[in-house]
Amino acid sequence: MVIDVAVIASLPHLHDLAACGSIDMALTHLALHHTGYAAYHAARAAAGGTVILDNSAYELADTLGSGLGAGPVLTAATLAGATEVVCTDVPYDGPGTITATRRFLAQAAETTGGLRFMAVPQGSTRAEWLACYDALTALPGVHSIGISKLSVPRCWDAGIAPARLACVAGLHRHGTPPKPLHLLGGDGCLPAELRAHRERGHCSVRSSDSSAAFWYARSGIPLDPVSTIMARPAPPRPDLETARLTAAQLASARASITMIRDAAGLPSALAGRRPA
Repeated sequence: MVIDVAVIASLPHLHDLAACGSIDMALTHLALHHTGYAAYHAARAAAGGTVILDNSAYELADTLGSGLGAGPVLTAATLAGATEVVCTDVPYDGPGTITATRRFLAQAAETTGGLRFMAVPQGSTRAEWLACYDALTALPGVHSIGISKLSVPRCWDAGIAPARLACVAGLHRHGTPPKPLHLLGGDGCLPAELRAHRERGHCSVRSSDSSAAFWYARSGIPLDPVSTIMARPAPPRPDLETARLTAAQLASARASITMIRDAAGLPSALAGRRPA
């Protein structure tokens, strides 16, 4: 079992860090406002890589309160060459997310073809999250399910890694879930989390994305090579526009990426990106 990994890094480090992933995760708000960022991802897609486009819900949670809608996401998807996009979700709000996802899919059906769509269950309680998951999984047009690093820890009352491990284990309890799963974001426990998903046979976990390798290095927080867990949490909301790493920080980030790839079952050498 192999889990694809997207490495999220700041604009100055697309070529030396983000390129180390087996797939790419682009962010809508950056693709719309930085032509070089969109062009970088479009070139990766043209070379046969898989580009997933996030709706920037995490990055815009404090200002917008939800992911961006179908209009800007679909525009950014065209600019970035994305093959899969994340539908609008409303953090911690299951009913609101179901409504937003339905609206997104209806608008997308009128304007584009060929894209795959990822829906992201939300909720403030476990029952609400599971009801949202069931509803989104049943929606026509939904190709994959994103496992949030926001609502899942709240609903399972644990940190990101243990909460998602428990959540995904529950989804596998009666067999393989009907839709592939993508782990949205991660923290300093990401390598350990990925390895645990593989060891526990969570075969529906298809892919993941995280800025942890970049942002923990930028914050001067080392990754323990034995436990593969960061020493302490990093500050929230990484700077993905202007932050530059020193040579030492860049080496630290690359070491973390190697550990993440290894935990995901990917070769350490940067070979063989998976086609869209």
